[in-house]
Amino acid sequence: MYAYQQSGAIGRMFSCDRFGNYSPVGCTGSVCYCQDRRGNRIGDTTVNIGDSDSLNC
Repeated sequence: MYAYQQSGAIGRMFSCDRFGNYSPVGCTGSVCYCQDRRGNRIGDTTVNIGDSDSLNC
């Protein structure tokens, strides 16, 4: 568990498409944002996790 906590992955939510690329929306804690297929954040727009469907990524 300690190694997992040190990885910084706790509180992050992401999913991948069938090709192994990150989905257009990523979340850290309760904040979601647009990301590229490598998982790099795009732009400055963020929304609450409950409103992640409103992102136009």
